Amino acid sequence: MSARVGGILLGLVVLAPRLARTLHPGLWDEDTFALASARLLAEGAEPYRDFDAPYLPLVEVGLALAFRVFGASVRVAEVATQAMQAGTALLLAYATRRVFGRGAGIAAAAVFGASGLAFRYHLFEHEVPAALALAGAFALCAGGPPATGGRRLALAACLAASLLAKATVAAAVAGVLAWHLLATRDRLATARLCLGAVLPLVLLAVFLALRHGSEFWLQSVGLHLVKGGNGDLLGRARLFQREVDLPLAAGICGAIAAWRAPRGTLLSLALAVAGAEAAATLLLKTALWAHNLYPLLVPASVLGGAGLARGIRSWRRPTPAGLALVALFLLLAANAARHARVIATPGHEALYGFGFFPRARLEGIAAQVRATCPPDLAVEGSSPIFAFAAGRDPAVAFAEFHGVLSDLREGIRKEGLLAALRARRGRDFWKALEACSPLHLDALAERVRRGEVGALVHLPEAAEGIARALAGRGAAVRLEPEASPGPDEPRVYRVVRGP
Repeated sequence: MSARVGGILLGLVVLAPRLARTLHPGLWDEDTFALASARLLAEGAEPYRDFDAPYLPLVEVGLALAFRVFGASVRVAEVATQAMQAGTALLLAYATRRVFGRGAGIAAAAVFGASGLAFRYHLFEHEVPAALALAGAFALCAGGPPATGGRRLALAACLAASLLAKATVAAAVAGVLAWHLLATRDRLATARLCLGAVLPLVLLAVFLALRHGSEFWLQSVGLHLVKGGNGDLLGRARLFQREVDLPLAAGICGAIAAWRAPRGTLLSLALAVAGAEAAATLLLKTALWAHNLYPLLVPASVLGGAGLARGIRSWRRPTPAGLALVALFLLLAANAARHARVIATPGHEALYGFGFFPRARLEGIAAQVRATCPPDLAVEGSSPIFAFAAGRDPAVAFAEFHGVLSDLREGIRKEGLLAALRARRGRDFWKALEACSPLHLDALAERVRRGEVGALVHLPEAAEGIARALAGRGAAVRLEPEASPGPDEPRVYRVVRGP
């Protein structure tokens, strides 16, 4: 394959999936609270003081800078995320090409590009930049552990960036460090690499703790201790099985084929990172979500790309082991196809990460909110994306966890820190949210009484329930509905104080 043809193919497998997702008429609405947080940061708000920040908000800070330059919009956030995903594919292609040749590099980028998880998290997710930094580490280690001080510093920077983006990728970072130690037998060099990876996170935590005091620890640590879990080990394994997409399937087969890879090689690095991350995901995370699997795409793409290229080269001389791996991949691919269709909300479904909320409907809701709610008033919605798309502040920032945090603050005040944490450990995630939802309504009622809420975006039945709850809290409102396409669609209501 010539360099020109290879470059064209690489460009296609990197850009085509990203363009296809960007042009698709449906978007996936998940964790869009971060878009609202980035918009607040762009306007000068400060995390831990002006809004809750359960995760280190460095990724939101980067997105806020983009919002200041290009304006805060769904499209800007999406393009930024797609650019990071394209960068991840290019780095994986570079790493795999260095070891296995141009065809394998293209295959690795193609494997990553076929990810349903990447299609699903096309707007924002902390794991996206974390995976980009991790792919940078793979590119630096493609030829073995870095031998120069500059390359070791660059590797430490990549690992630090992944931790700053999402601290829960610590298992993947530990996998890189373990691989480096086994390959070099140099404890001092590995310790220095570990220090370089962890020190920026520690320094940032110290700075934020000094600046924001107990609120930093409460939001970034305390919340995660008490928010509850969403299943036992068997439940997490079932979720893992449901979310195995084509790249993860290819990675599993590639890992089996490469299980005897020599230490210090790219394949052994991929095995170390995949093993550490998968074990931590299944055994250590109490609340497991699909986006937690996203970092696994990095080692899976390398393993799958290398295996795919090797299989294509040897297809004329198949071996029993090779045929068994093909059969396993087809079985895993059938599992991915079985779970590809997801009903996200009643009446809205997604297929392999494409969907689920129509962009045109979101634009219509945003237009109604802008016409209904003045710019200086906030919006309460069933999703924070409605207020964000309309250029309005959320009535309760990070509403998902506001009740849990308020309950924890009250518990610490009454019971003390340790007693409050013990009393709330081991809860079911969804039951904890439901039990603490009245505290979210208390905060909403307070803003309504101050005349700071201009619109409500909810399903009709939910909107009526919120109105009754507000009335019971001395914040009676009259909801004036805008036109709606149907009873199962979110509807915009003008909030008018008074019965």
